[in-house]
Amino acid sequence: MKYNDNMTRLADDIRKRNRIKNKRIEDGFTMSIFDWMLKLDLTQSEMLVYALIYQFSRPGSDTTFFGSLTFIQNSLNKDRKTIISALDTLEKRGLIRKAETLRMTNGVERARYAVVLPKMPVSRSHIVVNGWMFRWVNTTSELLVYAVIYSYSQPIPGCATRLTCKASYLAKETGLSERTLSRVLEALKDNNKIFIHKAPTPRKREYTALYPREAVELYNERNKDKDGFRPVNIAF
Repeated sequence: MKYNDNMTRLADDIRKRNRIKNKRIEDGFTMSIFDWMLKLDLTQSEMLVYALIYQFSRPGSDTTFFGSLTFIQNSLNKDRKTIISALDTLEKRGLIRKAETLRMTNGVERARYAVVLPKMPVSRSHIVVNGWMFRWVNTTSELLVYAVIYSYSQPIPGCATRLTCKASYLAKETGLSERTLSRVLEALKDNNKIFIHKAPTPRKREYTALYPREAVELYNERNKDKDGFRPVNIAF
């Protein structure tokens, strides 16, 4: 079937993209993108870097983020130049501060960063992003939309669920214009990342994230050589 062929091709493509020299962050890693982060007048890349540092350096805690540039680069699937530029902008904007610079055992210097909360109302509404999503979609806009749909429409064996909403809801949650959102939804649909169904209520649509089979296959493939590993099976 055409659908099965496309899914196989996409899974193979992801496996190839995952075979890089530098170890990527675990696919099971999660980070939160809070709604107030979408209102900081940052580029999408800057916002992702800020969210990653926030994940490891919460205000009021004694923790700081000291991951390498390679760690940030591989985690967010961005090029090194983009990461350096984002860090520089965030520091100049006063959204992160460089706590200190450490010299590692291999002689490489690594900066420690801590986030600084902006002077604006901070809420708990957020989008949860999984590590594998950064390599599953093509752009940050697609990442945001896909993550929202995923959070509400995770297919559960024997009880698949869907996100039912108006386009305005997705636009509000992701901070995208409805025009951009329309293009993103079409791209996700064309690339077999989501299904879009007509909903019983006018002006609403039902969305289903197409992730589980590929995500589970990647998980099983990565862990198959570990002692005592039992592969995960999901019946569709």
